[in-house]
Amino acid sequence: MKNRGVVLVVVLWVLVLVTALCLGVHASAAGRRRLAARDEDARRVEAGVLSAVATARAVVAADGRDVDELRDIWAAGDPAVFSGPVNQGRFAIVAGTGAAARAGLADEAARLNANTATVEMLAGLDAMDSTTALAFVTARTALEARIVADAGDPAAPPAGLTGPIATDDQLRRLLLDATDGDAAATDALLERLTIHSRALNQDADGRPRVNLNTATSAELTDLLAPWLDARQITAIVLARDQQPLVSVGELLTRPLTVLNGDGLPVPVTIPPDRFAAFVDRLAVTSATVLPGRVNVNTAAAEVLACLPGLDPTTAASLVRHRETADSAQLRSIGWLLTVLTADQFRQAAPHVTTRTAQFRFQASWTADRGSLAARATAVLERAGGRTALLFLERAD
Repeated sequence: MKNRGVVLVVVLWVLVLVTALCLGVHASAAGRRRLAARDEDARRVEAGVLSAVATARAVVAADGRDVDELRDIWAAGDPAVFSGPVNQGRFAIVAGTGAAARAGLADEAARLNANTATVEMLAGLDAMDSTTALAFVTARTALEARIVADAGDPAAPPAGLTGPIATDDQLRRLLLDATDGDAAATDALLERLTIHSRALNQDADGRPRVNLNTATSAELTDLLAPWLDARQITAIVLARDQQPLVSVGELLTRPLTVLNGDGLPVPVTIPPDRFAAFVDRLAVTSATVLPGRVNVNTAAAEVLACLPGLDPTTAASLVRHRETADSAQLRSIGWLLTVLTADQFRQAAPHVTTRTAQFRFQASWTADRGSLAARATAVLERAGGRTALLFLERAD
């Protein structure tokens, strides 16, 4: 009887173990199904967001125009272009946030570059005063010094694309510190600042610009002969040899002279209308990439007013003029001379462009059924005949 009791206990334990094993197998199978479902959901979400990114990339790549303005397809905001069905859901591409959100892409060159803007430029933004701007630039300078110290090399490259601030999150933290934790001011500033804007030192036809400070007299003659005579070109060479140019606009404002037969200086001038025709071919640096240039065809008046030589009145005048100007005129910064004085142009010229290489947008995807949804912030860069993804951050 005792052995029978032991056997019974063993049998009962075996039954318990078998039952537990069966339940475990069932639970494991159910778990695998749940994991598989989650994996499938994750794949759908990822595919939806990437479809939005691919569409935005195609729009940018297809825009082969030699000027960027708010009438371009990337900015026009046609919902048929920037949204559509995909993977049992719908993607959307949106520029801006909140009440300013619209279908399309946002131009990074329409913002001030937080890595390159001066205290004076930053202080012109509505949500920033001179004290806040100084605090921000001081922190930016300290960050740059730490990068150099860590690298042990004064010529160490910047951490970011255009300077020491490498990420949007880092920019937000610096702004929060500079504004004493003012989240509303920080959000407003993030709509006007970027760390991504940079431009190739090329003209509208994709040719490298000619450096006024280093080009030979023969090179300048070959380039400028359709617009300037020998005396004017000689005067440019004499002026730059005395003191290098820091702005192409100095051709309009610096006293230019040549010597006559008696060895006496004779004044020489360059008409603004002729200058506007060739200014896009010229530069005062041989650098191949120019960080922080603001696109005068797309930037808001608030941003334009921050640029050297400009104020709210001239900025508003520029915005009004570009709304009715034809695209051919807007190809070159020379169009600014229809509104600005020569000296205003001289000050603004080193900071402006008429083309954009980086585009920001919100990519989202929502399932047709259920609660699946995803959103991401992305930045694309168009350069050298290709369009690359610079930045992608999921917000969910």
